[in-house]
Amino acid sequence: MSSLDPLSSRAFRERAEEARVIAHTFKDAETRNQMLRIAAGYDRMAELMERQESSAPPLSDKTPPSSDNAPPSSGK
Repeated sequence: MSSLDPLSSRAFRERAEEARVIAHTFKDAETRNQMLRIAAGYDRMAELMERQESSAPPLSDKTPPSSDNAPPSSGK
């Protein structure tokens, strides 16, 4: 696994793929199916994070306005 944000959608997608790769190494059907269910859970988490990431404002929107954009003072 890479050094991604552990709660990013991409990190959950990578975990899902790793679980699928591991699942296909098991000969026991129940064990393989359990790993595939784990992969599906990671996919669901990735979908939730994608929705959250797409609704979050970009970081640049969180910067305070500069003094150039401030309303003019009344001079009092």
